[in-house]
Amino acid sequence: MRFLRSELLGLALLGSVLLLRPLCAQTDNPDTNDVWEDIELTEPVLAPGPGGFGIYGGPIFEYSTLKTTDLDPDLDHTLLLTGGSGYVIIANWLVGCAGAGVTLNNPNDRYDRFRLGYGGFITGYDRYLFKDLSGRVLMLVGGGDLEMVKKINIPNHEGEFLERFRKEDFFLTKGEVSIGYNVLPFTDIRAAASYWYPIGGENAEDLRGWTFGLRLMLGFRNNVF
Repeated sequence: MRFLRSELLGLALLGSVLLLRPLCAQTDNPDTNDVWEDIELTEPVLAPGPGGFGIYGGPIFEYSTLKTTDLDPDLDHTLLLTGGSGYVIIANWLVGCAGAGVTLNNPNDRYDRFRLGYGGFITGYDRYLFKDLSGRVLMLVGGGDLEMVKKINIPNHEGEFLERFRKEDFFLTKGEVSIGYNVLPFTDIRAAASYWYPIGGENAEDLRGWTFGLRLMLGFRNNVF
C-alpha cells in the first residue's frame, strides 16, 4: 500500500509540473500583449488613377523661328504669337482646341500691316512623369492665314497707297511636345516646342519651322477615371 501511495504521489507531482509549464511559457514575456496593443490601424493609401479627368484653359505665348526677311527683305521683325487653348483630359488622353497669331500694324515705313495666325483641333496624350510634373505630346490639325500689306509711293500722286503683297490661306498640322509643372493645384505651366507644317497655298512651304512657347493653364485634374 505504501508503494502504491508513493507511486500515486509521484504521478500527481509529474502532472502538476506538466500543467504549470505552459503557463510559465506564456508569462515569460510580459510585453507580448503590449506589442499587440501598440499596433495602430491606418486607412489604406489609394494608388493614383491611370490618368484622371481634367479641364484646363488659358493663354499661350509662342516665339517663331520664322524670319520675316525670308518672306520680304523690306520687313525685319521678330514674331511673337499670342492666343489661347482649352482642352479636356480623360484617362491621359487630351482633346480640345487652340489658336494664336500676331498682327503688326505699321511695323516700319514700308509696311502697313503684317498678320500671321492659326487655329484648330488638338488631340494628344498626357502622362505624369513624377509628382506634379507631366509630359505631353499632341497634334494640332487646322488652318492658318498670312497677310502682308505694303505701303507704296506713286510718283506725281499725293497720299499713301497700299499694296497687298501677299495673302495666303493654308491647311496646317502642328506637332508638339511639352513639359508641365503644377505650381499650384489649379495651375499647369508648360514649356513647349512645336513644328509648323503648313500644306496648300502658293508658297506655304516657306512658313514651315519651329516655334517655342509657354502655356499658362488654369483648371483641375483628379483621379475619377
